[in-house]
Amino acid sequence: MLKVQQSASDDRAYRYFRLESNELQVLVISDPSTDKSAAALDVKVGSYSDELAGEAHFLEHMLFMGTSKYPNENDYNIYLNQNGGSSNAYTDLEHTNYHLDVLPGSLDGAMDRLAQFFIEPLMKEEALDRERQAVDSEHAKNLQSDMWRTYQLTKSLASSDHPYSKFGTGNANSLAKVNQQTIKAFYEKHYSANRMALVVLGQESLDELQSMVQKHFMDIPNRSLPMSQFPGSPFANTLPLQLDVVRVQQDICLELEFPMREVQSLYHFKPTHYISHLLGHESGGSLLALLRKENYAHELSAGLNRSQSDWSNFSISIMLTELGFENWKTVVEWVFSYLKMMRDEKPQEWIYNEAATVAECSFRFLSKQNPISYTSSLATNLHLHAPEHVMSGDYLYFDYQPESVEDCLKYLVPENLLAVLSHPTAFEGKTTQTEPWYDVKYNANPVDTLPLGQWSNPEKKTELHLPERNDMIATNFDLKEHESKSDTPILLEDSPILRLWYKPDTVFNMPKTNMLLEFQSIVAYQSPESIVLLSLWQLALAERANDFTYLASMAGLYCDFVITKTGLELHVSGYNDKLDKLLERIVQVIKSNELDDDVFYRLKDKLKQQFLNFPFLEPYQHAMYGGDLCMLDQKFTIQEKIEALKDITSKDVLHFGLNQFLKRFRLECLVHGNSSIEDAKRLTNVVIDSIKPKAPFALSEERVVQLTTSKRYVYRLDSFNPSNTNSVVERIYQMGPLTLLQNAHLALMNNILKEPAFNELRTQQQLGYIVHTSINTFGNNHNVKGYLILIQSDSYSPKVLEERIDTFFHETSRDILKLDKETFDQQVAAVCQTLREKPKNLLQESSRYWGSISKRNYNFTRMKDIANLLEKEVTPDSLLNFYEKYIMESPRLSVQVHGNNHDIPTLENTNDTDVLIIENPTEFKRTMPLFPLKPTAQFQKES
Repeated sequence: MLKVQQSASDDRAYRYFRLESNELQVLVISDPSTDKSAAALDVKVGSYSDELAGEAHFLEHMLFMGTSKYPNENDYNIYLNQNGGSSNAYTDLEHTNYHLDVLPGSLDGAMDRLAQFFIEPLMKEEALDRERQAVDSEHAKNLQSDMWRTYQLTKSLASSDHPYSKFGTGNANSLAKVNQQTIKAFYEKHYSANRMALVVLGQESLDELQSMVQKHFMDIPNRSLPMSQFPGSPFANTLPLQLDVVRVQQDICLELEFPMREVQSLYHFKPTHYISHLLGHESGGSLLALLRKENYAHELSAGLNRSQSDWSNFSISIMLTELGFENWKTVVEWVFSYLKMMRDEKPQEWIYNEAATVAECSFRFLSKQNPISYTSSLATNLHLHAPEHVMSGDYLYFDYQPESVEDCLKYLVPENLLAVLSHPTAFEGKTTQTEPWYDVKYNANPVDTLPLGQWSNPEKKTELHLPERNDMIATNFDLKEHESKSDTPILLEDSPILRLWYKPDTVFNMPKTNMLLEFQSIVAYQSPESIVLLSLWQLALAERANDFTYLASMAGLYCDFVITKTGLELHVSGYNDKLDKLLERIVQVIKSNELDDDVFYRLKDKLKQQFLNFPFLEPYQHAMYGGDLCMLDQKFTIQEKIEALKDITSKDVLHFGLNQFLKRFRLECLVHGNSSIEDAKRLTNVVIDSIKPKAPFALSEERVVQLTTSKRYVYRLDSFNPSNTNSVVERIYQMGPLTLLQNAHLALMNNILKEPAFNELRTQQQLGYIVHTSINTFGNNHNVKGYLILIQSDSYSPKVLEERIDTFFHETSRDILKLDKETFDQQVAAVCQTLREKPKNLLQESSRYWGSISKRNYNFTRMKDIANLLEKEVTPDSLLNFYEKYIMESPRLSVQVHGNNHDIPTLENTNDTDVLIIENPTEFKRTMPLFPLKPTAQFQKES
């Protein structure tokens, strides 16, 4: 029997086989410790096979709409929701992937329902128009996304003989001719068991899982279809080509695309990993280091962005400054100069071995993932790698083959270049061509305008050279003895300047440590200016540390600076062997008083671009921003931040960081992993002893507006992006601080209403592609709770969305919550198991603990406590009483974003004293009470 290569730290059992009845590829994974089972089926068919644009994607939608065995359209989702599960699917160029997770005891029923998608789907006539609208709404959501726009533009320039040129998402127009007969014909023409790969993960034994697969999936028809072939390059006889593109967002991007041979068959050697490792390097001698030094670029990334069965695409993406835009041809020349240096130096075995060593360590100590994403990726990999390498193929370097690197480098030449230069304003009114699906304005410039000769023989740049050897690679992987046996973090230090939490890894047995620190300072969030100063200082710290943090990241050590409303977080994680060395270097950067003016102005420009990009976020994000403006006392507008940024100097930033922020702060820290108590203290002292802070006089506390009982508040916004057709309603039912028992009721209500709300408001009524319900939290310590419903629609006005939400949540939902005892108990069990779900890896466990610390509730067993109360004390009657009090009687805030199809209505005269229109959030907050803060937590230090 074939043996699947697995990580040395992986305690699961694997078995690969094919079903004799239909040649379906199967991988089953037995994990007795998992608290979520999962399954994924990958069909090696995607939009390449479309006859009408978007047909494969439309079929993906239709398979969810009922089967002969389970004819109700939402039976699949109801079953998963009632059993603590979820599902999703996606369509790519050559793959369509369906995946689910569910509580372990319900895997059999979930697999039965999934299998029916591929045995006898109904594809009902009455569902066609609704799902056509769903696909159209999905497309409309992406119309203002530069990623989607540029992707489709490059596809439109491909040879019409190659399927890459197709429009894969689809919309109402492209799918207008699809009917029940044509979609079934497409399904039967392309879906066959021998083109499918299934991965199932559960608590059951391998024999039991194999038997389950046999029972449910043996009847998928095998039409013995050959794997589709799509030979040839999509850009044959098209390149070189350079495009000027009008960009939506306010940053400037240069993308250098090089179509090349397929590389899926080269996974043993990973030649493009070698190339992207060097081109994307960020330390001394790298391309990015030179571009930053000359103030030409902010960021650079390199690697495959397409890997198909017939071809691949290598992309170098550079976020330019205005100066870099003016000199973009020089930037391209330097790219080719670096590539020439790589060819001249030849592939270096020591670089390959260094990457191979790090990859081997990563695979050896591979952390578990969430089962749904794990099975989904493995199902795709069964089509890409030999079965024995389904897991290891993405990680390990099996053999050094320098000629494969040289072969791939042959494609990275000027004659094979598609250069896409996009700018938000420079090309406006100057373009002559339009991409039809996304209305992208662009020019395709003649070859004779490009300096191909200069790019083919670039000037040698002495600043460009291969990286130094990496001294951050771990060599000691010993596991340490643990003094603490506690199941939760213990408090080692509690003083005015330091609160240190410690938890050894007693679960995953990995030679890794996660250290999370928050520098808490009252100056962090006092005003728009302080927020901007902190943002610039954070960018400066990250840039100064980049020379060594990039090398560290290549060795499995990671560092990140994160701005919070109470200060600045520092996350340091990875193999504990070299963690202290990384931390020591970071602290020296934090203390540094160096900020070159050229670097400062580039970072200032980068932050300004981030602020100016705000209008081009998704409209639902604007609605959430509007909610924060109305509800949080310390929420400042984007315009205020832009204004504050104007006059700030590099001296201001250094003064803020060194003389204000670092002068007085409290450090809250968690050390979790393969570290002793002494290690935790020593690591923390690296920070405290070096910076020597004074205790802060006070710390910032975010306050939340308390809405008046039974009132309805409405805040209306015009779309920030005049070109966006989507409107949004975000409604928040404010509940206030809740007890653990009340939180148990809220969790249950949320779970019960989630699927019916989605089914009614999206699937049946087709109000919009995004229909979302969730528990809402506000405040520093997340203690002010609410219930949120959000709809984004390109078809309906906020007024209509409000009416539909009212109908569902104030009429229909009451009946939905009236469950029979069996269904009620099933829902309770599902929510309890979700609340008790264990972390899958060390990082997830650290994040869970850090969430309790950063929210200042310090209740590390909170989720389990809520589950226990839910099981013991929540009844059908108490749930209905909770609903009446907190949905029917609670005050609520509606934030409305009006897309360009829907004007904001004029303020009507109304006698309804229960409705208050918020015209100015700042003035509104001045007149409203605030919820009291939670009492300061008291602790007893571990002796």
